Amino acid sequence: MRNMHLTEGDYRKVVVRILGPLREVEERGVMEISVESDMSLLDVLKRLPERLRERVLVNGD
Repeated sequence: MRNMHLTEGDYRKVVVRILGPLREVEERGVMEISVESDMSLLDVLKRLPERLRERVLVNGD
C-alpha cells in the first residue's frame, strides 16, 4: 500500500463528511479534525471520535 500524506504546511484542518450508515454512529454530518503536515491518512483517521473510529478502522486501530 502506498503512503499518503497531506500537503505541506504547519497545521491545517480537514473537513470530514459523515455519509450513509456511519450517520447512525455519528449524528454530526460534518466535523473538522486538526492535522499536522507530516501525518498520514491513517493518522488522520485515528483522530476520529472513538465510536466512529471503531466502525471505520478494524478494531479501532
